[in-house]
Amino acid sequence: MINSTVLQIIVPLCHYWKTFRPRGRAVLNRTLEVRFEQYGEVVAAALSHADRKQPAHWYLKGLLLPGGRKSVEPMAARVHPQNVRSAHQSMHHLVADADWSDQALLAAVAAQVLPTLSRKSAACH
Repeated sequence: MINSTVLQIIVPLCHYWKTFRPRGRAVLNRTLEVRFEQYGEVVAAALSHADRKQPAHWYLKGLLLPGGRKSVEPMAARVHPQNVRSAHQSMHHLVADADWSDQALLAAVAAQVLPTLSRKSAACH
């Protein structure tokens, strides 16, 4: 079960993705790949432990890739098909058991996403 903090992170991330994804394409262009990697670095840094960086990247990528189920096991199969079991275990530990600060993660996400969303929102009015 995904806790409410993870959902608070996912919702802005999905909005951010929908705002900046290339229309009509399922593949990221190079600029968006770089921006996604930068966002992933911000999230991973907020998790305050180096061992959480890769599972966090896989989890974020799994949420954005095409595929029906967004639970950990199917996402692990999509993001790391060479070793699904290991990816599943790492990602599951990240969302279910890892001790990280909700406040630090939300603050990092807000600092990264809100300025861009504010600019986009202002342009719509």
